[in-house]
Amino acid sequence: MKYSRILFICILFAFTSCSKGGGTSPTPPTQPPTTPPTTTLSDPTIVFAVDIDPGGATPIFKALGPSQPMVVNISSALPTNGVIIKVTVTNDNNNNQTVYTSGDVPSSKSSNSFTINPIPKGALCTTTILVKSANPNSTNIVERKFGLYLF
Repeated sequence: MKYSRILFICILFAFTSCSKGGGTSPTPPTQPPTTPPTTTLSDPTIVFAVDIDPGGATPIFKALGPSQPMVVNISSALPTNGVIIKVTVTNDNNNNQTVYTSGDVPSSKSSNSFTINPIPKGALCTTTILVKSANPNSTNIVERKFGLYLF
């Protein structure tokens, strides 16, 4: 009986020392607010041709005079905000000095005319046409190069 009393007191003590928690429950960790995903405009791939681009294995266009008209024709669908076209001509015989630049020309047309002027006589030049999407943060850029020579 002595042992049963001690066992009873131990069990009673065990149950009274445990609690169901009562008080306040811990607050769950807060999650940062979710932001909707940003969508980027999907530009169509830019495809263009240049009317004086000679193409072929030795792409050198023989200029008709010191002033050469040129048309950049965009055959693909235009990006939402249009394109930016830049034409640059550098003199290969003179440390690649720039002899003509159109600067950045915004356009929403498929046919874009430029006049390269001046073209130095007897100097091989490199013509670079860069067409890129005008949409912000777009990486849709296409470049074409060919030689230009005035006899």
